[in-house]
Amino acid sequence: MAETPRPAQYVDIGGTMWPTMVTEKTLKAIRDFDVWDDDMWIAVYPKSGTHWASEICNLIKYSGNSQHGHNPSPMEFFSGNPSQHSPTLVSEYNNVSEWESPRVIATHVPVEYLPRKILDEGKGKVLSVIRNPKDTVVSEYYFLKGVKPGAPETFSQCLVENGTSEHAPYNTWFGHVLGYWGQRHHRQFLVLKYEDMKRDTRGAVIQIADFMGRPLSDEALDKIVDLVQVDSMKTRFKTAGESQEKENKKGAKNILRKGVVGDWKTHFSVAENEAFDALYRQKMAGSGLELQFE
Repeated sequence: MAETPRPAQYVDIGGTMWPTMVTEKTLKAIRDFDVWDDDMWIAVYPKSGTHWASEICNLIKYSGNSQHGHNPSPMEFFSGNPSQHSPTLVSEYNNVSEWESPRVIATHVPVEYLPRKILDEGKGKVLSVIRNPKDTVVSEYYFLKGVKPGAPETFSQCLVENGTSEHAPYNTWFGHVLGYWGQRHHRQFLVLKYEDMKRDTRGAVIQIADFMGRPLSDEALDKIVDLVQVDSMKTRFKTAGESQEKENKKGAKNILRKGVVGDWKTHFSVAENEAFDALYRQKMAGSGLELQFE
């Protein structure tokens, strides 16, 4: 595919494109972050199940009690302007030391930007979820459309800027995913596929609970599996297209939509799909990563 211009809403820091809310200061805060041994980091490419994985971990932490002890926001990641993006970890990271362990902290950064205490000292654990890139870019399109002035006006534009451009935010999907996929055999990392989690949510919850060192009773397991279904989460989290006046709901606005596998088929043209498949084969050759697209 032809090279595309750098989207105006992103900035280049260290050779990686970041949303304008990400600054060098906050990236440094991540690298220098004081990681605890039982920290649970949710490291996921945008629109690939970050809130879902975070909710699963928080529910495991509290044995299925959805009303108890959640962090100020269900998605805590580093962004650069607390006046515009509060509550976010840039305005909270000085308070994270007061959170009850195990802390659940979510981020979109590529693996190389994780805290040094994770990468160099072996502290904490990291859960990464990989979603197929076609559904990811569809989800990204609707999310940006609902929350960001100047967002791509059409799906085709979003596909170019966020799905195939070398200047996509947080690294390309390919670079981001391959970075975490490369850590899958490391004891600190659990790498799951979004589509596998959809097919066997119960199995995924058990796997994550074991990874966290917090085995569940059958009663708690059943409750968590029910609470993390899309329809159930939509009763607690802000959903795409709904009135933002529902202040009793958690999370950033527009955060949940369909949460299905294969929605890309109603958005990609034949030509777009063929071009994307060719790019996918090129970028993923030899990776051993196989994903479900429908």
